[in-house]
Amino acid sequence: MNPDSWLQAVRAHLSADRVVEGLQRLPNERLAFSEADVRGRVAVAEMMSAVGLSPTIDTALNVRARTQGRELSLPPIIIGSHVDTVPAPGLYDGALGVLCGIECARAFAEAGYPGRHPLELIAFSDEEGSVTMGTWGSRVLTAALLDSERHELSCEDSALRQTLTQGERLIRQLGMRVDPTPLEELAPTRAAAYLELHIEQGALLKGLGAPTGAVTGIVGVNRYLVTLRGVAGHAGTVPMRERRNDVVWRVARLVHSYWSYVESFGPDAVMNIGDIDIHPGSFNVIPDRAALSVEFRSLHVPILEKLERRLLDVAGSLGGEVEVVGRDKPVSLAPEVREATLRAAAALDVACAEIPSWAGHDAMSFAPFMPTGMVFVRNTTGASHCEQEAADRDDIQAGLELLAASVMTLDVAQA
Repeated sequence: MNPDSWLQAVRAHLSADRVVEGLQRLPNERLAFSEADVRGRVAVAEMMSAVGLSPTIDTALNVRARTQGRELSLPPIIIGSHVDTVPAPGLYDGALGVLCGIECARAFAEAGYPGRHPLELIAFSDEEGSVTMGTWGSRVLTAALLDSERHELSCEDSALRQTLTQGERLIRQLGMRVDPTPLEELAPTRAAAYLELHIEQGALLKGLGAPTGAVTGIVGVNRYLVTLRGVAGHAGTVPMRERRNDVVWRVARLVHSYWSYVESFGPDAVMNIGDIDIHPGSFNVIPDRAALSVEFRSLHVPILEKLERRLLDVAGSLGGEVEVVGRDKPVSLAPEVREATLRAAAALDVACAEIPSWAGHDAMSFAPFMPTGMVFVRNTTGASHCEQEAADRDDIQAGLELLAASVMTLDVAQA
């Protein structure tokens, strides 16, 4: 058959209903490496087995399975996402991409699609960062762990090592085998391309009226801890005119000034004050210390640099100390993968908008090493990391078909 005929044959076998049924089989809240998360991983492995795959679970607790390609010398095309969640999550974040990958593998097999490349499915562990620094499973497979994480792994009694060991033990109790290859020896993954389907975690597609998106890039994220120190005192006996060094007054000035500055960049930047810790935190004591967590995001490196300089200036003018917690640069996704998705959308007659991702994903781990792309499915509420997250069945079907068609387009184009 010609490519168009193969596309229609595969399309006829894809079902969003099966994807949603699979999502509903998973425990709802799956904090990384918890019992619910491990049970969810075993359930994903069982779903892979049900479509004829032979899944394995590695020592990073990633669930992996691979089909056989027609050309044995070619590397795989990877479909990946995560199954761990935040507390009180929605239904779709992460796991939607994993279940759509399994559905693609099932449809390819049922239609008899003779793919050139193997197809590898991966359900990554601790993308959300409940235990690690986040995107844990994908960073293991791309040899991108931090020195501090490697050190922790080298200590048998470390919290991380013990958590992984407990996870392996539960997996075995549930009847699954863990590949014994030591985590530190898992080879960096080589692939022809990496694709990730994910529900959009904002409302851009909703505003554009498009059911799907082809992601252009993932924003950079900078994080800081700002500390201001003052003089404690009795809240009733120190007059207001003598409190110009009050740390809470200075916190208010910092937040107002910096918030206004970030707003001046319009849609190109966002910021968040995630935590304010006031010490000692009593009704009748003037605090002597305040600590704020500050995060900002942008797709543009020059804007990130300006935002950092302004934070240092504003905090410094108020007597604050700034500690850099982390800087993650923006990630550009591969134009050739995005073009494959857009061509697939045209062939399917599915509306697909080019948009950035303002949230992080496992795709960030793979982008430096191989052609990487993402497919977004419209979020009908725009809400994420909460129970209000939602997606229409027709939009899931459109994203599922677009994912399969993107793989088929890349299967022809990639070496």
